[in-house]
Parts: sequence; C-alpha cells; structure tokens
Amino acid sequence: MEDHEKKVEAVLFTVGKTITSERISSLCSLEIKEVDKIVTKLQEDYAQRDHSLQIMEKDDGWKLTVKD
Repeated sequence: MEDHEKKVEAVLFTVGKTITSERISSLCSLEIKEVDKIVTKLQEDYAQRDHSLQIMEKDDGWKLTVKD
C-alpha cells in the first residue's frame, strides 16, 4: 500500500463519520481527483479481501464503516 493510500485510509478511520473528498484532500495535501481514485481503490480492496470493514459513498462524502 502506498503512502498516499495509507494517509487517506487513516483519515477515514480517524474521522469515523462521513467526510468529503475535499476535506480528505486538504488533510492529506492531495488533489481531489487523486483522493477519489484512492478511495475507490480502497473500496475495491476491502471488497476483494472479504473484510469486515467497508467504505461507503454517501451524498456528502465517504465513510469507513463496519459491514452489517
């Protein structure tokens, strides 16, 4: 996992609620497009690993949460 992915994942974990790509971008010093790309990749990674966590896209941003 790249450093940028680790930073984005850490932000999603730490915040614990829905957060916008713009806010993640600001916190990680990344472009918004890069954040969206990284979050989408992380979302796919969690799904492929049959992980207990998932990243959900909501109207107002992204949220790392536990699967039902």
